[in-house]
Amino acid sequence: MGENDDAGQTFLLEPMDAPLKRKKSNKKTYVGWASKQLTEFISSIGNDSTKPPDHYRVTRVAREYINQHNLHDVQKEHQNRPKQVGTKGEKDE
Repeated sequence: MGENDDAGQTFLLEPMDAPLKRKKSNKKTYVGWASKQLTEFISSIGNDSTKPPDHYRVTRVAREYINQHNLHDVQKEHQNRPKQVGTKGEKDE
């Protein structure tokens, strides 16, 4: 047996997979009653973040922010609307 024991053999090399990406950590840092990100957001839009609001207040604040900054997903809104069966003036046959 010599140095080239593999002489005359064909090897198929499989393509390398993409380099592994590190998964972003989903751990949140909590400061008091809420995550740091939530308290920073609430403070940044001018609301008090020292006391926990009820969930209705949080929803209202988020909707106001979305409306003020025109952040609606128009494509999603069209998908969620019920389909109209007929329009005025048309006869269903």
